[in-house]
Amino acid sequence: PHMQKAHKHTMPGIATLLLVLLWAPASHADSDYLRSPGPHKRQSRLDLTGSVSMDVIGGAAWYIQPVIEDGFITGINNSVDVEMGSYLFWGTKGSDLAVQPTIGARWNFHVSPEWTVFAGPKVGLLVGLGEDILELLPAGSTGACWHIGSGMDLRIEFGFPFLIQLGVSNPL
Repeated sequence: PHMQKAHKHTMPGIATLLLVLLWAPASHADSDYLRSPGPHKRQSRLDLTGSVSMDVIGGAAWYIQPVIEDGFITGINNSVDVEMGSYLFWGTKGSDLAVQPTIGARWNFHVSPEWTVFAGPKVGLLVGLGEDILELLPAGSTGACWHIGSGMDLRIEFGFPFLIQLGVSNPL
């Protein structure tokens, strides 16, 4: 319950951070790269993130499987993935340890060889490990991946259930 309260109070912060997040890739956008519609070959990935919110800390692991390698918009370098994994988190205002297995879609826009921005809705099942909790919850985020070399990416995203997630992404 206090996760939902935190979510209501963090929307202005998310909007501000999102503008900053999207500014960096946009300022480095390569119009030729963005307009290269394909065909492209995308890789499955494993992402590990650490997370923080107003009163929750934790992490997540994600398996990312490309399903539409050249996206929905012809003439733009975009793709769609299925993202599945789980959050593991602890509430800092109590001893509520929980997991939230989650699945969703992720729409990627490959704006340059160095940057990909993405957004996507998810749904997860919140399971309390220290308390009697079993609840279906929406989730989702907007973020970016900075391709730092050798297939490795740094990942940042903003959304719900966590304000910020930071992590790494590796091809499988």
